[in-house]
Amino acid sequence: MMEPLKCDECAERLYFAGERVPPGLYKQVESSHQVSLETEEFLPADMDGHVTVYVRVQHTWAQIQHLHTA
Repeated sequence: MMEPLKCDECAERLYFAGERVPPGLYKQVESSHQVSLETEEFLPADMDGHVTVYVRVQHTWAQIQHLHTA
């Protein structure tokens, strides 16, 4: 398995397809595709011949907007 990368620009840990990750919301880098995991699972691949990379989403826009209006 590949070594986990660190994104210097976004200061977030990057995850690869096939990597087992904790529950949460993950967004595919350079895409709007998101994966929501309820339990610890493996991140899915795109099967398009490219390495699929994800970043974990800490808060959705809806959650952020709710925090600012509360």
